[in-house]
Amino acid sequence: MKVTIEEGAIYRDSDGRDRTEWIDPTRGVIDSAMIRDPRSAVLILLDLYRKRAVVEDIGPTPMGIEFYGGLGDKSQAFDLNRNAPEKGVPIGDSKPEGFACRDYRVGVHDVLVEYSYSEDLREILAIKSIGPGRERTLRVFNIRQGEPDRDLFEIPPGYAITRVKH
Repeated sequence: MKVTIEEGAIYRDSDGRDRTEWIDPTRGVIDSAMIRDPRSAVLILLDLYRKRAVVEDIGPTPMGIEFYGGLGDKSQAFDLNRNAPEKGVPIGDSKPEGFACRDYRVGVHDVLVEYSYSEDLREILAIKSIGPGRERTLRVFNIRQGEPDRDLFEIPPGYAITRVKH
C-alpha cells in the first residue's frame, strides 16, 4: 500500500484569503505555495526556487480540498468546501489539536474519505482517504490563531509573473 504524507503550512487572513505552502521532502524547505483570494477571484501559484508566479482568474469559488479516486485522471474527483463542508455522514466528534470537531465519512467511487471539521475555525483539520492500494492523510497541526503577515498573500518582489485568463 502506498502511503502519502505531505507537509506544509496553511495561512488564512480575515479577508478570506488563504496561502498553502508545500515542503520539498528531499530538501526540507518550502518549494511552492498557492494563494487563493476569493474577493479578487484569483489563484496565485508561486515557484519559490525559480521566483515565478502564475496568476489565474478563477471567478467566485469556494475554498476546497480535492481528492481523487480511480486512476488519478480526475474523473472521480471529490471536493470538500473547507469553510462549510456539507457532504458526508456524521460519525462522531473529535478534538484534533484541542479544537472541537464534527467527524464525517463519505464514499466516493472506490475511495473512503473521513474528515474532521472545526466550526470554530471554519476549517477541516484532518482528512484520511483510503482507496485500493493507497492511503492519504492530511492533518493540520501547530495551529496559531491570529492575523498572519499580509505579505504572505502578495507576490514577492522580483518574481516573473504570468497571467492566465479563462
